[in-house]
Amino acid sequence: MSRSPEECTAVEPLPPTVAAVLDDRPERRRAYVCLLGTLRENGGRCSAAALAAALARADDGAARRSAYLAVRREYVPTLAALGVVSYDGEDGTVTLRAE
Repeated sequence: MSRSPEECTAVEPLPPTVAAVLDDRPERRRAYVCLLGTLRENGGRCSAAALAAALARADDGAARRSAYLAVRREYVPTLAALGVVSYDGEDGTVTLRAE
């Protein structure tokens, strides 16, 4: 299931650790809402490629490669460092941890 751009801009609660990091980066909030929402809709687990595709669709068709690099280099590492997700680099799977 994919999220529409409207769903990615909706106000959804973020884990407190993520919200605290975004206090000084509000322009990134929509991306994190989109990624976490996509994970929740997929039972808490999906590939980094699927997250990138959802993010690219939410960015009105932004380049999928650019979205994939952002997911792999910024969003997933940040969420993993905060303990919100775990990432399996061998198969590219991102798993939402219990909130």
